[in-house]
Amino acid sequence: PVLKAAQKRGILRCGVQEHDSLGFIAFNNKTNEREGFEVDLCKAVAAAALGRSYRYELVPTTGLNRFVTLAGGEIDVLIASTTHTFDRDVHELSAGMGFSFSSPYLYDGMTFNGVPEFVTCADKLSAVEDCTGILICSILGTTWYE
Repeated sequence: PVLKAAQKRGILRCGVQEHDSLGFIAFNNKTNEREGFEVDLCKAVAAAALGRSYRYELVPTTGLNRFVTLAGGEIDVLIASTTHTFDRDVHELSAGMGFSFSSPYLYDGMTFNGVPEFVTCADKLSAVEDCTGILICSILGTTWYE
């Protein structure tokens, strides 16, 4: 139903990151447009789904609203660096439903940054007590946070 609706509408609505936290999308101040990996991927999916005269719309999302936005039909596809997990496949909590995922097209990982002695401790962590006092920050709504 989503593909047919996008074809009828003649435009693919892509959910992308609202703020560039991972380096996959940027705002070009000269052209007043977003650019980068997420935009290029949206264009490629739009061309495959809609053909040569494809059109697309970039819809900013956050880690907290991306699944609700997708479930509500505000976007057709979510490209905002979203990790595929079993829970999200079966029953993602914020949207109350499961989602289909593409084959992985990007592999990443978490690194530790900050105070050198904390970074060293976190990288070599073997027991929770090893790094008493360390603070770790992550983005809400991401698998890093969960």
